[in-house]
Amino acid sequence: HGLWADEKATGAAMLAGQPATRYDYRHCDGPLCSRMTSFVIPRGNRWLALEFRSKGDLNRVNRRILASFSLHPARPGD
Repeated sequence: HGLWADEKATGAAMLAGQPATRYDYRHCDGPLCSRMTSFVIPRGNRWLALEFRSKGDLNRVNRRILASFSLHPARPGD
């Protein structure tokens, strides 16, 4: 699982044309903390997350990355 696994979902979203769950949370690694936004979808028997470090809403570049994100077809066992 990713950094988002123990966090409460903050809403629904789309990732690569698939329904996703959005998580907005704070992640601390030692003395440094970052605001994170993750978009999570099931992918085969795993979870796939696109994560951004952000200070609130996604910036223009992050929104463009999210909107253009695509996936190759899943292979059996992925």
